[in-house]
Amino acid sequence: MKRLILKIVAPLLAIVVLMAGTSFSLQLHFCGDHLMAYSFVQESVSCQMEFPSSTGAACSLLKVKKSCCSDKQIVSDGQDEVKPNYDSFTLDVASALPVLEFGYDIFIPIADTDRPTFREYSPPEPLRDLHKLYEVYLI
Repeated sequence: MKRLILKIVAPLLAIVVLMAGTSFSLQLHFCGDHLMAYSFVQESVSCQMEFPSSTGAACSLLKVKKSCCSDKQIVSDGQDEVKPNYDSFTLDVASALPVLEFGYDIFIPIADTDRPTFREYSPPEPLRDLHKLYEVYLI
């Protein structure tokens, strides 16, 4: 079960790190409320609904009308520094103490003080004198 979770979580975290460090831009061209063109690399191609910008007398009527087209640019800047800067990091001890205490209670089990004692049974008799066997003497 643990291996299955690791096989799922590891690629997801790799994708998150990759997306956090990647920057991209998206160019969108709308005519009215409809998306007409999009581009990831260069400016999106405008449609034929836009009016030409000429200064002739025939275009004086066209200057009065406003274009129904609009361009929108979505920019996502990636993270420049992969290693975070901990110089400005502050930790409020009053808020961190309950979290640490809770984690301590969960991950470090409390020793069981009620050990069973076997007072009715005597220990086995030694077969050899261990002090002489290992040549260990008290001075």
